[in-house]
Formats: sequence, C-alpha cells, structure tokens
Amino acid sequence: MSDTPLKLEFGKSVDLASRRARVDMRKLGKPHFVNVSVGLAVGYQPSRKKNKAGMWHVRWSNGDGTNTRKRLAIADDYAQANGETVLSYSQAFARARDYAKHGGDATKLAGFEPITVVEALYQYKGDLLSRGGAIWNATQPANHLAAYRDATRINLLSKPVQDTTEDDWRRWRDWVRSHRGVTGAAVNRVMRGLKAALNLAARKDHKRITNGNAWRYGLTDLPHTASVNRKPFKQREAVAIIQAAYDQGERFGLWVEANALGVRPSQLAELNVEHFEDDDPTDPFLNVMASRKGKKKERVRTPVSLPLDFARRLRASIAGRARNEPLLLNPKGHRWSAGDDDHINGFRKIMVALGFAKRVEGRTKGREVGRYGPTMYSLRHTAITAQVAANNVDLLSIAKTYDTSAKIINDHYAKQILGETRRKMRAATLDAGPMRKRTGKVVPMKAVAR
Repeated sequence: MSDTPLKLEFGKSVDLASRRARVDMRKLGKPHFVNVSVGLAVGYQPSRKKNKAGMWHVRWSNGDGTNTRKRLAIADDYAQANGETVLSYSQAFARARDYAKHGGDATKLAGFEPITVVEALYQYKGDLLSRGGAIWNATQPANHLAAYRDATRINLLSKPVQDTTEDDWRRWRDWVRSHRGVTGAAVNRVMRGLKAALNLAARKDHKRITNGNAWRYGLTDLPHTASVNRKPFKQREAVAIIQAAYDQGERFGLWVEANALGVRPSQLAELNVEHFEDDDPTDPFLNVMASRKGKKKERVRTPVSLPLDFARRLRASIAGRARNEPLLLNPKGHRWSAGDDDHINGFRKIMVALGFAKRVEGRTKGREVGRYGPTMYSLRHTAITAQVAANNVDLLSIAKTYDTSAKIINDHYAKQILGETRRKMRAATLDAGPMRKRTGKVVPMKAVAR
C-alpha cells in the first residue's frame, strides 16, 4: 500500500490529506489516485469551479484489465467532515479499506454513494442489451425525465432512488401526460420501463432501497387507456392501400402487404429468406420471431399464414437470394427498419392520395411534417380486427399468432367482440314484428288467439 504524495506538474508533489493542496489541483481537472491495496485505490477529483469542493472516488480492478470507479462522498475542502456525506482524506482512505474488506460489494458500505435514478436507467439499459431487449424501455423514461427537469427544475434523474417518494413519481406521471403530447397508453408504457429500472436497482441495493411502494403507487397506470388509437381500415380500403403501394414499386408493395398480415414492422424487418416456408405451395407461412415487448423469458418463432397470391409474389422476389439474406428489401436494396423514412413517407403519400389525410407542405429532417392520420401500424389493427370479427378462431390462438395476449385483444378490440356477440344475441331477442293500426281499444287475449 502506498500513501505518498502525488507528483504534480513542474516536479511538485501534492498531499491529498492537505486541503490547500487539493484546492490547488483545480486547474488539472482530472482525478488523482493513491493505492489502498492491490487492485484498489482511493482518489480525489478536483472541481473546476471556484469555491466548490471536490469528490472522493474509489477505484477497483475488475480482474480483466479494466477497472470501475465510483464516487464515495464530498471532500472536506470547505466544509467540516462528518464521516458520511463529507469525508476527510483519512476517512475516505478508511472507507476504501472497508470496501476492500467487503469484497468490493458497494451495497455493504453504510455510507457508500446510493444509486441515482439515472444510474438505475443506465443499469437497466445494459440489462436489456444483454437479454436482447428493446433499449427504448430505458431511454424513453430518461428522455421524459430530462424534459421534466428542464421544464420544472425538479431533477429526479440525479435523485437517489431510495429518496424518491410517491408524490415525486405521481407529479412526474401527470406532467408527462399533460405536457408531453402523448396518449395515456404511451405514458403507461413509459412507466413500465421506468418501474422495471427502479426494481432492478432495488434488487441490487435491497438493504437501502426499501421504498418500492413509492413507484408502485406513484406510477400506477392511467385508467381508460385500453383503446385502439388507430381506426382499422375496411377490407376494401386495405386492398386499395396495398395496390397503391405496388404502384410506388414492387419492394414497397411487398412491405406494405406484409404489414397487412398483422405482424409488427419490427418483426418483419428481422425476417430472412430462410424464414419463408413454402415447401407446401398450398400452405405457405412465415416463421416470425416474437417481439422484444413484454416480459418474455425466451423469444420463439410463430408461424403466420400467407395468402397464396402474396406467397407467389414473395417467392418470385427472392429468386437467387441466399437464405441468410433479408426477406424484404427497401427500394435501396437494404433491410427495412421499423422507423425507415422510405416507408413512413411512402405510406403518408398513400394516405394523402386516398383521402385519409390532408397534405401539409414542408419537410423536417427528411420527413414531411403535419398530421397524416393512419400509419402503417393501422394495418396490424385491421388484420386483428378482421380475425376477431370473423369469430372463426378463439382469442388465445389469435393472440399467439399476433404476438400479444388474449387480455390485450379483449381490452383493445372489445368493440368488435361485443359487436359479434350483439349480432348473435339479436337473433334470440324477442321480435314483436310490425305493429297493426291503432284502434284505441284493448283486444281480449281470446280474440288475439283466434
């Protein structure tokens, strides 16, 4: 272990135990470390701002040539050390030793810096990446929290998770709903990602983060949001849209017709040639990988049936293509993506041409601006609505085919389900038929019977 003064510029040295010496390090900006033991060091990060204290850090080796650094507490440059939030050099050194004693487990240190909300979101993002999940579950909450900070000066991102309250989260939820221009369903989706991040942080630091009820109740779902916000097309309208897409080009037409199957664009974009099964020409289908939505433990493939004419067009389009190449190509010859401007602008042109939306002049970042009504995702709603209304297949099978749940279908497409039920009940409802001309006299039942 080494506890010698550090070399500074021009051959001078600095003693981290000296307040004056640490303040003079401000112009250097970078942290300086002193070894505590093999693979463990305590360091001082000077502040570039005048009259602002620096920070004590601990650094440990990960055993693979890399290291991890974590803040311990504020240095006693200007305030008196209290052994918890403000530490002297000797106290920081002792805490680093304590850290080594506990085998590098930060959660066992009583005064170790707690996990903040932004750190919880970063950890959750890494967890999603390791599991192949969609990172927007972590990035979208961070974006809304940053907007909330900028608008209200309430910085929940830098607040320790253990210090957040139910009121903190409820006020943020209500602000996002009223000021961010998103639907209630979208707010609920953002909150689910945020709660997952906070729960992950609580599992990692369960001894200190014991306020799970703060976000359990503060981030409760907004009510009355289970409704389809994109009206499904009628079947003849969907056919006209597909035809208009082919008028723009074969590749765009194939992409739009594939979306009309009800599969999410993100799932279609992942398909390769090998996922198109047409060994039996009378029963072609796509092996579609489950999306990254929800709490899926494992992503599996589900067969989705294809119309025979579409299968023939698809078969002709992939002639000569390798099995590991993309099944659906954009006009540039590359794999489509769910947010591809080519299909977003192309579909908007169709909506304008067919009268579903009005044209708004101007372009922003390559995309035409303005409200264009239905989007490509409306084709998914159209497909699911058609299956529910046909009433030929049970909801569980429909849910599995379209990578959702029977509950979601029941909640979002209840109108179609009730419509079919209503038609069946009407057949068994008493129908008195047309009424005869009123005479003003009550006819005895015997007369009616005769």
